[in-house]
Amino acid sequence: MRSRGRAHSELNALPAAVVSLCGGLIILAAMTFGAAPLLVPGAGFVLLGALVPLWVLLAARSGGVRRRFGVTRVVEDEPIELTLVVSRGPLGLPGAEVLEPIAGARVPVGRPLALFAGARRVELRVVTKLGRRGRHTFPPPSLTVADALALATVRKAPSAAGDEVLVLPRTEPVRWRRTDRPTRLRGQSASSIAEPTGAGELDGLRPYVQGSPASRIHWPALARGAGLLERRLTSEPQARPLVVLDARSEHSSRGEELLDQAVRATGSIALELARSGGCSVLLPGMRAPTTLSRELAAWPALHTRLALVTGASGHGLALRAVGIRGPLVYVSARLQDPSRLLAGAGLSSAFVLVLPAALATGFALPAAFEVAGCVGLELPGASARSRSAA
Repeated sequence: MRSRGRAHSELNALPAAVVSLCGGLIILAAMTFGAAPLLVPGAGFVLLGALVPLWVLLAARSGGVRRRFGVTRVVEDEPIELTLVVSRGPLGLPGAEVLEPIAGARVPVGRPLALFAGARRVELRVVTKLGRRGRHTFPPPSLTVADALALATVRKAPSAAGDEVLVLPRTEPVRWRRTDRPTRLRGQSASSIAEPTGAGELDGLRPYVQGSPASRIHWPALARGAGLLERRLTSEPQARPLVVLDARSEHSSRGEELLDQAVRATGSIALELARSGGCSVLLPGMRAPTTLSRELAAWPALHTRLALVTGASGHGLALRAVGIRGPLVYVSARLQDPSRLLAGAGLSSAFVLVLPAALATGFALPAAFEVAGCVGLELPGASARSRSAA
């Protein structure tokens, strides 16, 4: 998305005015004391102070700067390259520098674009990084023109459109604490989920879960108006894991930092599980989980949604309504009570609570993995709790 604005120039000619004033005082002294030789330098100072600002102003208006920036999506902390093209008009460009909002720095033009001997334009290469995820709109670069003596300075903000850049959260490898943890969390592979209904014995109906094959849909129930239901099989193996992000966080700079860590951890875990067989991902604002397969076809859309997650978009998640059939990885940006999460999830398999490392220090729970500044704490599933209670 681009925004338009009017070009405007800001002139600072105070040094030139001081020079003209000094020239006027020299002329006044020459006329008072009869020192005719002082009239020439006095007049020169007056003309210098009057003509230089006019020249710089006209040169700035005829010159310009534009940004060549071909990408609209970048990953945070990855270097990106910009090209700034500075051009001059018929009056030349005595000296200039460019204020680049994306880089947050002033970029000097290496040589003056003189009227007779100078080039008509020069290209400046800038390499920078964007560290904060989300959608950012950057105004166009501005051009500052000044003469060699800095008597007059003109700052020109061009009318070109600004650039909107989507900064995506980076992902990191998952560092597993034990070799058996990945197998327990990966659950059923994508190939087994696509198994036809004839491979097992029918065991009733249940609400349709996004990602299930169309062969399991019970069309007669849909025709009767009962909604979208699917067949349940007794021999159905463990389903794919579900990765859930709870974005509720503190309204502070610390809360935003913890949320960024949780978002990076969610994306990293989803990629890890998808590449090893597939998983489902539930983000704030989603009505149903999105399936992420080995081919990662849904990853660009999920990556974009992760970039736009904010603390205001966080909400409580009714885990029972999701229909969890496999391992659950619950990523939270704030401190959570594991017992309340377990009671709300109704799990029959593995449950991992992922918290930023700063929040996970008070839990006496085994760590399954570490990723993106977060720790995955392994909680016992429902089956393990029932065995321990017996």
